[in-house]
Amino acid sequence: MEEINIVIAIISFLILGMGLIKANIKRSYLSEPLIALLIGVVTGPQILEVINPFSWKEHHEILHEFTRFTLALAVMASALRLPTNFLRKNLKSYLLILLAGMVLMVILSSLFYFIFGLGFWESLLIGAILAPTDPVLATAIVSSNFAYENIPARLRNMITAESASNDGLAFAFVLLPIVAMGRHDLPLIDWAKNVLLWQNIGAIILGVILGYFTGKAFRFFHKKESMVPKTLMAIALSFTILVTTLFPIIKMNGIIGVFAAGVAFQALVGDEIETRHEEVQSMMERLFIVPVFVIFGAMLPWTGWKEMPLYAWIITPFVIFLRRIPTLFVLKPFLPVFSTKDTFFMGWFGPIGVAALFYVTLLLTRYPGHEQLWPIVAYAVLFSTVIHAVTANPFSRRLYHNQKENSKIRHDASNQIKSE
Repeated sequence: MEEINIVIAIISFLILGMGLIKANIKRSYLSEPLIALLIGVVTGPQILEVINPFSWKEHHEILHEFTRFTLALAVMASALRLPTNFLRKNLKSYLLILLAGMVLMVILSSLFYFIFGLGFWESLLIGAILAPTDPVLATAIVSSNFAYENIPARLRNMITAESASNDGLAFAFVLLPIVAMGRHDLPLIDWAKNVLLWQNIGAIILGVILGYFTGKAFRFFHKKESMVPKTLMAIALSFTILVTTLFPIIKMNGIIGVFAAGVAFQALVGDEIETRHEEVQSMMERLFIVPVFVIFGAMLPWTGWKEMPLYAWIITPFVIFLRRIPTLFVLKPFLPVFSTKDTFFMGWFGPIGVAALFYVTLLLTRYPGHEQLWPIVAYAVLFSTVIHAVTANPFSRRLYHNQKENSKIRHDASNQIKSE
């Protein structure tokens, strides 16, 4: 009990401190996840030994549950952040980046590890874990004041939509090698029926239905003036938790279900929301992101890294970038809305974070026998958290330094913020 109080006190102090200097952090080379991760390392068993997750009976299970709710809230915040008609107007580009992009990123990531000696299905598994863009880390890149003033809305919105969608889509890719390794006869029929159709497509359909009726209820009671003006945060939080906890009960993918529900909800109530994603995002950062990265920082597998193959040290940083930049340039001829600069920016900022931790802890807690992947994934998340935090603002300034273009972006951003 004493250790729990210590952990809560450290996290609460960190949330308080970062809340006081939040604007300074967003203008710096740091990010909230990076600061929380560093605090976890310092207070963890390797340095101060104040926090020791390894003494907890189910430390991977605890991290998995934190990542599950953090990811769900990030996905909901992303759905609420999107303009009402964005997906409909950009459906072709969105689906191409989401589906073809995801397949190509899984293949490229897997290929690197397979060439250097990891088994075929294990390579496919780690490729699926590392492929999705993390919405938590991506949010820090696209939702700051600097991003609103310098990065085109088309790019911010597409990164938001893709990062929120492919985290749920990755579930099908992660479970494919799991099914294949568990059954050496043809697994594709079972995978297509149970995982792809029921757990994913079924979750999208049910999520849209729930989001639609929740949006209808929101509009009804809003018009009746029976709601307080700033009620979105409570509704978004409770709705997200409802979907996140309900869908696993019926064997559905809760993450992709949350995004579908959020998009449907936003489509109905977008014009009537007075306080949009800022409340949800701020709440998520303060209550969920910080604990995840503090615990992760304290759980870094130092011993596992000592035993990690040399190729994993060398290949993993390349995978972080080479899985994504080549993929988007391959798709660029079919994406006329994006310039070369846009394509590079979107390719560079494809961070690996909470989503990867969610899937690797899913393996560790539900499908034993894949412990060798934990050090590799942890290394990828650590590297991505650091490199994407310190390069976000400098790269954005470098790529979008044109004053005439930035003036238009700032004008559009001002109008968008006023509308929100």
